[in-house]
Amino acid sequence: MNMEKDLIYPVFSSRHGIGLTFLCWSYHWLSGHDDHWHWKFGLSKLPQNPNTGVNAHFFKKNYCDGYERWQSFMNNDNNNKENCSLYGGPLNDGDIQEISQDYSKCLQFASQRARLIFCVENPQDQWYFLHRRAINPTGDFMLTSNEITCFQNFATIDFLKTYFKSSLEKFDQNLWDIRESIAVNYKYLLQDRSYLQSIDPSTNYLYIDSRDLWYNGENCLHRIFDYLGKRILTERIEHWKKMYNQWQLTQMKLLQFNWYLPTVVDSIVNNRDFNLDFLQLSLIQEGVIQGHLITEHNLNLKNWNLVKFPSNTKDLHQLLEENIHH
Repeated sequence: MNMEKDLIYPVFSSRHGIGLTFLCWSYHWLSGHDDHWHWKFGLSKLPQNPNTGVNAHFFKKNYCDGYERWQSFMNNDNNNKENCSLYGGPLNDGDIQEISQDYSKCLQFASQRARLIFCVENPQDQWYFLHRRAINPTGDFMLTSNEITCFQNFATIDFLKTYFKSSLEKFDQNLWDIRESIAVNYKYLLQDRSYLQSIDPSTNYLYIDSRDLWYNGENCLHRIFDYLGKRILTERIEHWKKMYNQWQLTQMKLLQFNWYLPTVVDSIVNNRDFNLDFLQLSLIQEGVIQGHLITEHNLNLKNWNLVKFPSNTKDLHQLLEENIHH
């Protein structure tokens, strides 16, 4: 592979959010940088711990969405510095086809100018994305005893209107009906993967599976640095490992629901004992569980006034009834 590129910094990209802010910070930290170049703030001190913000966002990366912004950033000679990196994302809005075609242009353009690291979500982790961190850094739909008041948060309302507008027009705005509107539409929460078919096969990049980053971080970084033709500063690895372990815990909380969902549904249906407390279920996750009961078992829950799921699947089993949705 021809590694001669006119830009001396790497470009990291993913279609969906799988942890590239931490990956960008890792690149700078393990390269031995004490500061990094930011398009807005100029030379900025590199934090020793990026995890004090939401999902490593204490590190202020250079983020661009869509082809025009990628192109503008990469054509700016002021940004061509060793301690610079780009986190490139898809367009913020538009229909699926438009976003996919634009994203393909982004990747093709970047691969011609720089060393491109392309990170892809693993299809087995489809429910990882239920937590919309940008909406609510405390865990999005995590409820307290004051659920109804929390629900009035405009970002939460906006999320539901975006994904479940037609359902909300027919449901009362209380939590159990909102949960049921999620349950009967839950498959719309799955992330689009059709964009992969739009990518030009001539695009050159290093392909990284999200699980490699989440579970095998050190080896993953060695692979990236080999691709970049750079050396990891060995004296910084031990501190990086501590930061990685902190960051990894955040990912595990998102992934646990994905892992345990089949067991939770099976336990509800078959009246098996399974404690749900450790999952700290959000309203969306409760809706997905209810949705699986509807679509896979033609069962529903006696939902009226059920503000929060009980802590054990045996208690949910007692609430089962025949599904009335078609």
